[in-house]
Amino acid sequence: NGLGEGGGEEVQLRVITIDTSQWEDGYSWDVVGWGYNPKLKIAPTTVDLKSQMDMGRLEKEASELNLKLMRWRVAPDLDLEGLGKVKCLLLGSGTLGCYLSRILLGWGIRNITFLDSGRVAPSNPVRQPLYTKVDGREGKWKAEVAAERLKEVCGGVKTRGVRAGIPMPGHVMGPKEIEDGKIVEGLIKEHDVIFLLTDSRESRWMPTLVGRREGKTVVNIALGFGSWLVCRHGRKEDNLGCYFCTDVVAPANSEGDRTLDQQCTVTRPGLAGIAAGMGAEVMVADMFGGGGSMGEAPHTVRGDLGGWNLRCFSCERVPYCTACGDGVLKRWDEMGMGFMEEVAKDGSGEYLEEISGLKEVKRQVDEGG
Repeated sequence: NGLGEGGGEEVQLRVITIDTSQWEDGYSWDVVGWGYNPKLKIAPTTVDLKSQMDMGRLEKEASELNLKLMRWRVAPDLDLEGLGKVKCLLLGSGTLGCYLSRILLGWGIRNITFLDSGRVAPSNPVRQPLYTKVDGREGKWKAEVAAERLKEVCGGVKTRGVRAGIPMPGHVMGPKEIEDGKIVEGLIKEHDVIFLLTDSRESRWMPTLVGRREGKTVVNIALGFGSWLVCRHGRKEDNLGCYFCTDVVAPANSEGDRTLDQQCTVTRPGLAGIAAGMGAEVMVADMFGGGGSMGEAPHTVRGDLGGWNLRCFSCERVPYCTACGDGVLKRWDEMGMGFMEEVAKDGSGEYLEEISGLKEVKRQVDEGG
């Protein structure tokens, strides 16, 4: 190899022909590069150097080094192959989505889908580590940018960004929202684990319902100013209570009477990373069925930085829940997205309380009191 006169790279190839017809038997066997092939015939011998020279393969092995060390030294029951096959859907590509996706990569998750309908704002990059100030200036779509940034971090990841919203109780629905609802439902069916990372309470309603109907693992992560919650539910065999099971009111439009500053999640800067990490750890512990080196996966974890408290507790699914109750699931089976439209029309939540049976339970409590 050398440089040509024009400054470009010049490659010289030479072909050498060897006449072996005059060689005595046994002589050619000593020539370097020749040997017996699987058919016991003399042929050139090749060496596969991909494992030492293929950067893609080297990067993949390097990204899994910490996990392999964990399995070798601490957690022999760690199923790295199983983790690599898990398909995760992240509903929300904001602060929680950014932190969580990086942690999932660290756990060997290599199939991640982002869903978000928002654009990167100038205020986002300082709190959401997958975005830059350029993304904020140009107003790029969050889900699409997040997916591309993950590929820059880990070449072997299969990721995509879906630009769609989530239909919500009490919010107006048109053709666009109906189509978005079908996209969300289809994505939940395609994935193994659904993470709910959105800002409002009502935006978690439809994914909770569909996740329960499809028997998916749903991990709900929510933030307050100094508190956070992680709750897993969805699988029918577990019969665990969902995010709405302990509520005595149905979800409704919580944003209609709020000013713009009140619609934003106001939280301590370090809280999202803590909650996202706990959500990922709960998912991994749940995958391994409890016990072992990963520990027993809790149903619900609540943390509070105000008192530096961490509490774990559990509750069973409530049959009159407004999101995963029997009445709501039955009506979804009957009407599908038509049921979502009816729920969206009701801004007070009374329709959901009637369908789920919660209204009757409240009436009985009032009469008994």
